[in-house]
Amino acid sequence: MGLRDLMRELAKSGEEIYSVVGKVKSIDDTKRTCVVEPINGDADLLDIRVQAEQQISTGIYIKPKVNSDVLVTFLSKNTGYVALCSEVDSIEIKIGTQTIKIDGTNGMDISGFLKVASATSDLKSAIGELIDAIGSLVLVTPAGAGSVNSSSVTQLMLIKGKFNTFLQ
Repeated sequence: MGLRDLMRELAKSGEEIYSVVGKVKSIDDTKRTCVVEPINGDADLLDIRVQAEQQISTGIYIKPKVNSDVLVTFLSKNTGYVALCSEVDSIEIKIGTQTIKIDGTNGMDISGFLKVASATSDLKSAIGELIDAIGSLVLVTPAGAGSVNSSSVTQLMLIKGKFNTFLQ
């Protein structure tokens, strides 16, 4: 049952929404769920959703750290989700073939295209213009004017190509 279906059922049922504070005991990355130990001593909460839709790899996945405090909110007696967490292990955003993952160990991993832009410019163009400007520098030396050597220009173009593979 998807999130939309659960919300419809909740609205129809008139059930009261409530929340429980607890500690994350384990995470299932495949199912996108976790096990939470409530601080009030109740039994462990199983299959708590960490992402709106279970067992899919698209969307936004904010993975809480094991042993971090979380607020579990219930949509029904049997369906809860992590509404807030005190510590995050990683954040993954996947839209189509584009993925951005940020974690505390590997930094930022980007697959697909990333677009960083303002109303007047974008990162891809700015980096490209910078590399082109460096490659066409005219150097003034005591011996006269010079330019960037061809092997350096080739290396700059390779770097520009790498940026173009993930920037849009």
